[in-house]
Amino acid sequence: MARLPVLRGVMVGAVLLSSGCASVTLPESGPQSLEGYRPTRNIGLLDSRQRREELARLSESQREDLCLERSLYRAPPIPVEVTGHGPGGSIYSHYNPFGDAWRYVDDMVGGWLTTQDRAYLDSLREWLLESKRQGGFTRLRPDPDKYYLLDPLFNLRFGLKPVFVAYDVLQQEGAITEEQQTILHQWLEEVVESTDLGYCGEMEDWCDSPNHTTMHAGSTFMLWGGVTSNPKWFRKGIDYFVDALRNTRSDGSNAFDVSARKGRRSVRKQNQIVGYLVVIAEVAARHGYDLYNIKVGDASMWSNFEFLVNVLDNSSLLKRHTGSASFDEPFLHHNRHNDETVAWFELLRRRFPDDPRVVRFTKKVFASRPWSSPAYGGNLTCFVGQFAARE
Repeated sequence: MARLPVLRGVMVGAVLLSSGCASVTLPESGPQSLEGYRPTRNIGLLDSRQRREELARLSESQREDLCLERSLYRAPPIPVEVTGHGPGGSIYSHYNPFGDAWRYVDDMVGGWLTTQDRAYLDSLREWLLESKRQGGFTRLRPDPDKYYLLDPLFNLRFGLKPVFVAYDVLQQEGAITEEQQTILHQWLEEVVESTDLGYCGEMEDWCDSPNHTTMHAGSTFMLWGGVTSNPKWFRKGIDYFVDALRNTRSDGSNAFDVSARKGRRSVRKQNQIVGYLVVIAEVAARHGYDLYNIKVGDASMWSNFEFLVNVLDNSSLLKRHTGSASFDEPFLHHNRHNDETVAWFELLRRRFPDDPRVVRFTKKVFASRPWSSPAYGGNLTCFVGQFAARE
């Protein structure tokens, strides 16, 4: 199994701890080394009880603006077989096999947060237990092409992250017995373990190139490490985070995804890179750590985000990397999509509402809220978003 690149240069504040290429600068408050970042409790992207209290203070119409409250209903169990795109297509031209699961989690978690009716939690619990009994997520069907397991794993992670959110809400709210929690934990742990193939195991010629695909994996590991307080997956998520910063150019662009190879898709991919960095940083923040301000050389989450903001104002910034100044921007218009949304921005805007870059980016998004994407955990507008009067 391929190992992630070794981190060689580490700094705390302005103090160099070891020499080598591209030093890592850690915030002055917090652990003095990367090894010191360990989970502190079982929590992922939201504090369920705090969120319920926030939503209870809003009017019914305001809650609906954030959550689009749905009726209680049953969903089919999570599919057993995870497929890729097959010959002659892509994951974006085929139905997401976990689309029903993602929407169900959005609706049940949202229903619980807005009504505090425990029937939503009961439905989630029984759905997860039945999915486990039927072997959900456990059979990967490779694509008949050179990518082998790349697209099945990409699809699998679209299903896993919302499920982790559901599992987390159940445990935070005491809506699951210890025995049931153990059953679900063992099932999901085995699924996550089976996906840990490293860069080369998934992508052949893409080895050691942190990009939107590997960061999709890293954010999956980090979220699972956060909701289970498992240091192995938590640290692995941080490793992916740091590797992505190592692959960031001086202008904040990702060296693999903002390229002639990606062409017009480059800004879309940069949006995903930023989203996965934010998801990992936010899980860490819930555990008391500041990954938002970690640097590798001069690169940080903020430099990646700033490039995304700047390129929306000045598309010519792309030309030096892609040869073209034009790009696709569907992520600015979609409020619900596998990964072509800015749902991750709810996390950043909540934590840093007054940052000038955050304010600038707010004005670039055309999609109406709520924003939901399984790539970032589901309906983050409902789960963490702040209410704002319609502009």
